[in-house]
Amino acid sequence: KIAIRIREQKKNDSLSLANAHRSLGNVYRATKQFDEAIESLKIAVRIIEPKEKDSLSLANALYDFAICLLEKGDHEDAIPHLKKVIWIRELKEKDSLSLANAHHSLGNAYRATKQFDEAIESLKIAIRIRELKKNDSLSLANALYDFAICLLKKGDHDDAIPHLKEAIRIIRSEEHTSELQS
Repeated sequence: KIAIRIREQKKNDSLSLANAHRSLGNVYRATKQFDEAIESLKIAVRIIEPKEKDSLSLANALYDFAICLLEKGDHEDAIPHLKKVIWIRELKEKDSLSLANAHHSLGNAYRATKQFDEAIESLKIAIRIRELKKNDSLSLANALYDFAICLLKKGDHDDAIPHLKEAIRIIRSEEHTSELQS
């Protein structure tokens, strides 16, 4: 029993250390100190990954790491990390908003690297999940907009128009709702 308790305590201590590095990385990211953020988030991932290969803790740390890479402009480097986040989230929480966020981010990474077909597929999933959840209409509008931009980049202007119109309708509806609440 004592050995099990010691093992659990070591695991909890290392996860606390990983969470501290993750928090530090996010502070660096918020202040646009991307190299420092990436280092801290890498450490968090390295601590968590061997212990919990498919945990939500790992998915959260990888997502923060990938977003930092995207914000720095390292779109290609972010793609494999976002794919792993999606793999974990699909195992653990199918159709969650976190999964939608990961697909949306992956779609934007693909778009930035001119992989428009892949971007479209990932954004379709983000849109489907957001439509199911119906509680974050501005994120849905953003996904529709990003989806339409990918269609435009491929020359599918006619297909892009209804998605842009829907994004505009949602945004106008949100503006009207917030004016009523003020």
